[in-house]
Amino acid sequence: MMKNLLLKRFLTGMTILPFLFLALLNGCGEGESKAESKSMEQIQKEEGIPVSVEIIKEQKFEKYLSLFADLQGIKQSKKSSIVGDKIMKINARIGDFVKNGQVVVEFPNNNPAIQYTQAKTALDNSERNYKRIKALVEAGDVAQVQLDGAETMYNVDKRNFQSIQQLIEVESPIDGIITEMPFKEGDAVNPGDPLFTVAQLNMIIATVWTTEEEVRWLKTGMPANIKSGDKVYTGRISEIGIAMDANRKAFRVQITIPNPDRFLRPGVTSSVEIKIYQNPKAIVIPDNLIQKTNGDKFVYLEEQGKAVKREIETGMRYGLNTEVVAGISVGDRLINKGFSLLEDGKKVKVVD
Repeated sequence: MMKNLLLKRFLTGMTILPFLFLALLNGCGEGESKAESKSMEQIQKEEGIPVSVEIIKEQKFEKYLSLFADLQGIKQSKKSSIVGDKIMKINARIGDFVKNGQVVVEFPNNNPAIQYTQAKTALDNSERNYKRIKALVEAGDVAQVQLDGAETMYNVDKRNFQSIQQLIEVESPIDGIITEMPFKEGDAVNPGDPLFTVAQLNMIIATVWTTEEEVRWLKTGMPANIKSGDKVYTGRISEIGIAMDANRKAFRVQITIPNPDRFLRPGVTSSVEIKIYQNPKAIVIPDNLIQKTNGDKFVYLEEQGKAVKREIETGMRYGLNTEVVAGISVGDRLINKGFSLLEDGKKVKVVD
């Protein structure tokens, strides 16, 4: 029995021993951690909180309004079909230059709905009658009044035929470049279908839509940059809408851009930048350095090894930077790293 009792005590001791060992290790770790923490606090108290600084300098600061624009030619016209028929012939393609009055699309003249043959016959008859009576008047065989009546009939039939001819021979309304042509020869079209668009591309109109706040910054004549691919074109604001568009809830602004190389094309969307503010001698700092307390804005400066809290007034903001209009000056040492640990008057150590 004595042996059993001794064995039981031995096993109990062996079971408790690991726990005592772990407790001892944990106790030692906490002590070391506190020592290290205290040591770090002591170092910062003696040497200062490590920070990085930058010297404030004047620089150019600009603010841009970035928008998207729809492009179209300075003068642009779309011709639609008045008749329903198959296209017989197309005399120009996209990219071709056409003159005002040049026939671009032709339809057959045998469409019964337009009565081309009847109109042509009537014109031929009235023209022959007019010439015959004119000769008789010159010979003194008939009165002038008969010639006047024949001439009136001839002019009426001529205008009627020209109107019908324009239905089947569709002309360009302006000088310009064909920019759209959705159909090809042999395609059937309906009345109202667009046949082609012709535009003058030496100048481009870019249309942008702005909010009520944005439009307040804009004035006619302001420069604007249009980006297309790797090229930048500079134009000027030519028109600013007075009333807000009811559907878009925005104001329409038009920009006129010289396009001498015809690189800009109508129908595409391009990015637009309009410079709305510029200060050639501004103090500009990154947004993340500006701290706020109860609505007040401040930054930390380094002065003689101490952190100095400085309240500031800000101006314009663009991108990730803000213009500072009061509170700091050129030559001040702005703390740009380590500022989150600071309080006014704390000792700091400037490190690279």
